[in-house]
Amino acid sequence: MLGEQVRVDVSETIWTILSVSYCGKEVNLDIPNTSLQRFRVMVADLVYIENPLPPKPKEPEKPERTSTNIWYLPSTAPCTISRGT
Repeated sequence: MLGEQVRVDVSETIWTILSVSYCGKEVNLDIPNTSLQRFRVMVADLVYIENPLPPKPKEPEKPERTSTNIWYLPSTAPCTISRGT
């Protein structure tokens, strides 16, 4: 398990396992040749590189913003509370 290359969930970043906790449920990860590290990542969240990744769903296109499709709310006067006297 040490030294294996993994991904976290659906991330594209490839990490290397540095150490495993005594219970075996958490690992510390490192990106080789950088100073980036992640600590105490759950093993259940890891995807090993040998396993194929499921295809990512396409994100829906965002609507184009124009001045005609932006709604403006009318400003309201500040609320006043009257005390019954």
